[in-house]
Order: sequence, then structure tokens, then C-alpha cells
Amino acid sequence: IDETITVFGGYGYFLDQDVERRYRDNRIIEIYEGTVEVQLNNMVRILKKLNLDFIDSTLL
Repeated sequence: IDETITVFGGYGYFLDQDVERRYRDNRIIEIYEGTVEVQLNNMVRILKKLNLDFIDSTLL
């Protein structure tokens, strides 16, 4: 099912079936959480470059 929705892209999102809409909406949560985690990792990496020693003990 994941591959099918991925292949059809935006078209799959406009289908009128309630089950399909809920499935697609749940996939968005996974994508969003992954993006937030990537951004957090980038911020930590940048702060580490600034030699902020408290980051190692506080965040990691």
C-alpha cells in the first residue's frame, strides 16, 4: 500500500474514500516527525561547532 500511494503521489491524496484519507494522513505524521528530527540533529551539530560544552552533557 505504501508503494502504491507513493507512485500515485498527490493524486492519491484526493481520493474520496475515508479509509484511504486516514491512511495518508497518518503517513504525513511520520514524514513530519522525521523532518523535525533532522532539523534537531542539524541544530545540535551547529551548536557543537560553536564549542558549547554544556550541549554534550545536557542534550546527549
